Amino acid sequence: MKIARYGSTANHGTSTIDLKKIRVAWDEDKKSVVIRSNSVRDFNTDSNHNYRIDISLDELASIISMLGSEGVDSCPDTIEKEFEEHIKSLNRIVYAASGILTKFNDDVA
Repeated sequence: MKIARYGSTANHGTSTIDLKKIRVAWDEDKKSVVIRSNSVRDFNTDSNHNYRIDISLDELASIISMLGSEGVDSCPDTIEKEFEEHIKSLNRIVYAASGILTKFNDDVA
């Protein structure tokens, strides 16, 4: 995952960092996807930082919507290659979004 930054009024070029060792988790309380990376070198100094990026379901839905239109229109073969091992997970998301899949309830026999 690459993060880039540049000035909003005085643009002196773009600085980038690459989050190479990321961990992805689900935050049940916030209902968000969490991306973490530790000991990442600062953009401009010798210090290191830990990053936590929270992506809400609303933001994730926007990403999926854009990928399903512009991304698929632009590079369907690349998307097929990257996602082919995740079809089961994608189907579970579609089932949940469709109301077909609900949270497992231990009380139901």
